[in-house]
Amino acid sequence: MNNVITKEKCIPYLLEIAPDFTHAWQDHLKYWEGENTSIWLDIGAFSDYVIDAIIKMDDDQKTKLFNAVEELLIYGDDDVQNAIATCFLENIVNASDEIIPSDVFVSFLGTFSREHCCTWNEYNGIRETFF
Repeated sequence: MNNVITKEKCIPYLLEIAPDFTHAWQDHLKYWEGENTSIWLDIGAFSDYVIDAIIKMDDDQKTKLFNAVEELLIYGDDDVQNAIATCFLENIVNASDEIIPSDVFVSFLGTFSREHCCTWNEYNGIRETFF
């Protein structure tokens, strides 16, 4: 993938990579009753799905998912990059060790994802980095 990924392309791409997200996506759309949602809300819904489902995912699914996240960080437009960083990666890190063990996802992070997660932990000073 080497074209800029916009909001309009982002969710279809994630649905292709993670087809099990479809039900959660439909619930998200139903909740907003046809209102236009922001990319931040949409990616937040995706992070909720991943937090709930990641323990049941096999390594191939996690690899595909986090490769897609890395591609969105690299090829997404500014809004997509910011939403992936703040509404996906930061949500996953914030859930780690309280809701999901960090070891179920850390090894699947790409270079840019890992860098952002480390920076987020450092900024918050909440816990030692686990990366």
